Amino acid sequence: MVSYAVVVATLAALTTSMFQMFKPRLPPYSLQIVKVPVPSVINGEIFTMLTVKVRLHNSNFIAIDVHSLAFDLFYPDYYGALTHIGRVYDHNIQHRNEECLSDDLCRRDKGLDKAVWALQARGDFDVSDKVFASLGARGLLRTLPSLVWNSFQGGGSLVIPTTGVMQVKASSSTPVTMSMICDNSLNLWTLVLVGVECTLNSIDIGWIGLDATADKLQAEVLSTLKANATGGVLEANRPRIEKKKRGLENMVKKLNSGAVQT
Repeated sequence: MVSYAVVVATLAALTTSMFQMFKPRLPPYSLQIVKVPVPSVINGEIFTMLTVKVRLHNSNFIAIDVHSLAFDLFYPDYYGALTHIGRVYDHNIQHRNEECLSDDLCRRDKGLDKAVWALQARGDFDVSDKVFASLGARGLLRTLPSLVWNSFQGGGSLVIPTTGVMQVKASSSTPVTMSMICDNSLNLWTLVLVGVECTLNSIDIGWIGLDATADKLQAEVLSTLKANATGGVLEANRPRIEKKKRGLENMVKKLNSGAVQT
């Protein structure tokens, strides 16, 4: 007869293997700005719709449909204080209002129930799309001296920290809200932004408010994270980031363990 200890050890090994296979992996990405139209300035905010070339690689074993996204851009000012400089949304943000969301015909006409980006499992994704950008004039003016100096020091290259929130469906069924913190390399000559390193910040089952989640993460970053000399935040805040990462991994392990035991 198989002993209880052997059964427990087998389940533990199975849980570990499941975690390694199904733990969320953030897709490596790059974004190139192809076209910048004349922006509008309203109440100190700069608004524009950018044409971008997006490349992603989904290394997860499940397909991911991105239904909405928002990411915030930061940079340290002259004194090293991390400053918020803008937010970027997917192109559907212009139609994603209460009036249209509550109207089935409007939702269908605007394609709000369709995925903005559909990432196949274990595959590459490449698309030309439009994103809506809102930049704060005050934040840009505060960070302009350090932006200019660091771009000169880096030969036209900058490290830009970002936070991101995505409302996604895994395998076209389970709605999930994910948030992340990334350090990115921006080449000012080619206008290509490449994700250098990202860490998952939170995972919530269901779709929770996009702006509310982005605002909460923005406030958390501004109050708890510090930028290093080049502008990045992950290396300078490694202990906090690793603690958060371990907490998320333990949560996923418990979910996997519960699924096995049932």
